[in-house]
Amino acid sequence: MKLSAMIGTAAFSVIVVIMLIAVASMYQATYGSTNFEVTSETVYYTTSGPVLAATIHASDNSYLPSNLQALNYSGSVPGMGSSVFNISMPLNLSSLMGNLWPVHNVTMNVSTIIHIVSFILSDAVPLAIKGIRVLAPFAGFAIGNVTAQKNGTYLVSATFTYLLPLALEFTSIAVHHGSALLGNLTIGSVGASQKVSATGYINSPGSGGPTNLTMSAGSFSWTEEAVTFS
Repeated sequence: MKLSAMIGTAAFSVIVVIMLIAVASMYQATYGSTNFEVTSETVYYTTSGPVLAATIHASDNSYLPSNLQALNYSGSVPGMGSSVFNISMPLNLSSLMGNLWPVHNVTMNVSTIIHIVSFILSDAVPLAIKGIRVLAPFAGFAIGNVTAQKNGTYLVSATFTYLLPLALEFTSIAVHHGSALLGNLTIGSVGASQKVSATGYINSPGSGGPTNLTMSAGSFSWTEEAVTFS
């Protein structure tokens, strides 16, 4: 083999090795090189529902930087460095209400996907945030009395425990039987032991026996079972 051919072959081999190292470095920078830790989380409340806010610490143990995208955030983590970023997400109302929220407190796990992008490579890494405690805005809601009135309506009184400012942003609770609106309960002020009263006149549901009623306030709803009208 001629000397020039040997030199060319060796040079090509060196280029291939360099390219492989470069690709391997990019692969390492993207796949499995970025670690995440949730350092804090809190739940804040709006009239549309609760929102989770979390602070995440990301560290990159490779030499190449990574770009991160998660929900409403995008940022970067430097190579061999770290970064802190915040994400927020509305919690699933259907899932919460399936666990008797907003009358009972709920503990739930939530998850999202963090996209890691480095040069031409990318990965999607799941992130789980466990044990999120979601307080009920109408905690322990209970109907105390249903009293028949002379005009065919009923005076209904109920109580719940004041846990969140959100609850008192509503002035009333609608009472439904099926698709029919029977009336509204007006929410009172905070009393002793953080108790709040809600009272109002509603129409008869058409049955004197135990009746299931749907209570709603804004986007929140729950069912009160076996309410007796007599």
